[in-house]
Amino acid sequence: MNKRLAKKVVGSPSRYSRAQVALAHRMLRIPMEAPPVVEVAAPVVVVEPEPEPAPVVVAAAPEEDAAEDLSELKVSELRRMAKARGAAGVSKMKKAELLDFLG
Repeated sequence: MNKRLAKKVVGSPSRYSRAQVALAHRMLRIPMEAPPVVEVAAPVVVVEPEPEPAPVVVAAAPEEDAAEDLSELKVSELRRMAKARGAAGVSKMKKAELLDFLG
């Protein structure tokens, strides 16, 4: 490579290979510029917390006349109350058994 070609290569480096550009810079004793540094930001991942389930509120029957009120309830309501109190095998209990458990 002669000086005339080296000047041409240095003038438009995008047309020539990196090796040709480096040779032209060495020949003309021109320091090569470092390629620009491009910083790439890391992707940001946003994790939203899951919504908390609504609390289950079980209304307790008043103590007075509780036995009479319980006997007026349907079996499904008695089962729900017994299940809330931690009874096992509620689905197989009869109304009398549920009343004994809750009373």
